[in-house]
Amino acid sequence: MLKSFCLILASTVLAHPLWAATDTGAPAPDPAAICARLYQAPSPEAFEACQQAARLHPDAPESWQRLGQLNFRAGNLGPAQAHFEKMRALGRDRGDDDAMALALNGLARVARALGDTPKARSLFEQSLALCQPGDTCAAGNHDALGYIALKAQRYDAALAAFEHCLAALDDLDKDTLRASCLYGQATVHFQRQDFPRAAGLCRQSHDLYQAAGNRRGMAASLGCLASTAKEMGGDRADWCDYQKRRAALYDALGEMSRSLRLQAGIRRSGCP
Repeated sequence: MLKSFCLILASTVLAHPLWAATDTGAPAPDPAAICARLYQAPSPEAFEACQQAARLHPDAPESWQRLGQLNFRAGNLGPAQAHFEKMRALGRDRGDDDAMALALNGLARVARALGDTPKARSLFEQSLALCQPGDTCAAGNHDALGYIALKAQRYDAALAAFEHCLAALDDLDKDTLRASCLYGQATVHFQRQDFPRAAGLCRQSHDLYQAAGNRRGMAASLGCLASTAKEMGGDRADWCDYQKRRAALYDALGEMSRSLRLQAGIRRSGCP
């Protein structure tokens, strides 16, 4: 009975479109390759491919990194933490600093999502110590540490972290990460009431988010531009334009409550 069940299960898995051979008789695609293509966005296909890849390649750190990232993006923090821990153990056993750095960064993001800021800061710092200078690993950790410092109102430390982030990205084409660092700098200058400087950084951030097609980042940067326009007492039409564009972006993202709140504020302000 058990043998029959296993045969049925195996035939069901292999019959799935992800694993099926092509009509030309070519072998079924490698689950790891499918996982590498899909893991940034949670979906049943992504979970199936990445779980299969981890079963086939349990000693590959990237198998667990992708599963961890996939679960993190889906809000499954417990499984994400377990997968990043598995990756850290593999990296430690192999003496693989790159794998360790990525695993520690993943664990730091889980800790931050759980509200444990001291643990998150420590893990980001440990990850940074293992990163290669001038790569996305280093830049991402500097960016995260900058926002932790910003939240604690440690503005000098935040600016320094964001500067390190931008320096690490000098020769890299990573618009979204660069935009995040610029947005962080803008927030520091806004808090220090240097509104013209904040506005310039917000605009740079917005343009990079737009180039990357990151609508959520665009909406945040437009909010920054609206706030600086209000503080500087500029043309009311600019504030209205920024807010209308934000509302449209949140509408497109499916965040109707935020869009409706913005639209209500726009109407109350007498925007045309």
